[in-house]
Amino acid sequence: MPSHRPVGPYFVDRPAYFTDALYESSARLTASVCDRYGIPKDRTRVIGHYEVPGSDHRDPGPHWEWSRYLRLVDRTWREPDGRGAPASG
Repeated sequence: MPSHRPVGPYFVDRPAYFTDALYESSARLTASVCDRYGIPKDRTRVIGHYEVPGSDHRDPGPHWEWSRYLRLVDRTWREPDGRGAPASG
């Protein structure tokens, strides 16, 4: 269930801004927040602004690649430094 006080990055619906660097750095931030607060890293908990109950926002918009993003969040979660190969075990 979403929090009434969500924490997360904000993205304007402009696909030109959705670079590899943005996806990767945001995924590191999201993974860190999820780890810190025990939030599962899945699509029911990692949501867009438009999915917060009562919100009138539409971001990140239809061009945001959720499956790509969640893969990066999951990969980052398993990489202690956020860069190398996934940690074993």
